[in-house]
Amino acid sequence: MVVAPLPARADDGLGFIALGVGMEVLRRDASSNNIGGASLELGQAIHPRLRLVESVDGTSGVIDRDMPIVRESHVSATMGLRWIPFAPELADPAAPFSLAPYFDGTAIYLEARAGIDVRERSPYGAPDLDSSTALAPVGVAALGYAPLQGRGYGVGVELAEHVSYFTDGYQRGLTIVIVGQLDR
Repeated sequence: MVVAPLPARADDGLGFIALGVGMEVLRRDASSNNIGGASLELGQAIHPRLRLVESVDGTSGVIDRDMPIVRESHVSATMGLRWIPFAPELADPAAPFSLAPYFDGTAIYLEARAGIDVRERSPYGAPDLDSSTALAPVGVAALGYAPLQGRGYGVGVELAEHVSYFTDGYQRGLTIVIVGQLDR
């Protein structure tokens, strides 16, 4: 059942701010565990279905590819575009105890961003070894789904692939992030 009149989807205004927390679920350059992360995105409308997006993402975890165990952290600053292919189709939630007053099964978006990645590696248990910091270009492709919608906010999940090219080779990781978004 469609609700009338439809309130604006969280990303249908002039812009948005989004916060996310999550974890890296697949890393293809080293064996790793305990990779957690957070993100902050700002977006501005440049078309009804297109947003300019600025993002700061950070991940940190333990890489156990060789001894000593190394803690690796990444902070990336990126800019790109978010494409929203579908118009809002908000419906009453099916569950009586929902996190949001409306459900939008079409609240899908695609993002492509590019920027810079700062990597820091710090060895554990080896005080005589130094930490290292490196800069690299990074590209990010993301697929988001935010079906829980309210007046001026949305909640959902984002799957993002990060690819960085450091002097010692490519680093790639797939992250899954729970995202909360506020309309501005």
